[in-house]
Amino acid sequence: MVLDVREPYEYEEAHIVGAENKPLSTLREEEFSGLSKDQPYVIICQSGNRSKEASAILQDAGYELVNVSEGMSSWDGDLE
Repeated sequence: MVLDVREPYEYEEAHIVGAENKPLSTLREEEFSGLSKDQPYVIICQSGNRSKEASAILQDAGYELVNVSEGMSSWDGDLE
């Protein structure tokens, strides 16, 4: 599952097909509703800074994940 940690207005402009939006601002408040520790997540933002912080928060909370270090700027797949 791809987890897009950008703000909702950024997500609405364009996002990876099937990605779920969970802004870093909510993760900072330890708001993890809708997430499952039974599946791995691919964490992405625009340039990699927010996804790095989000990955640290989620990893500390026990989630399995992979951080896309260069963010959406490195994505060449489909967007919606």
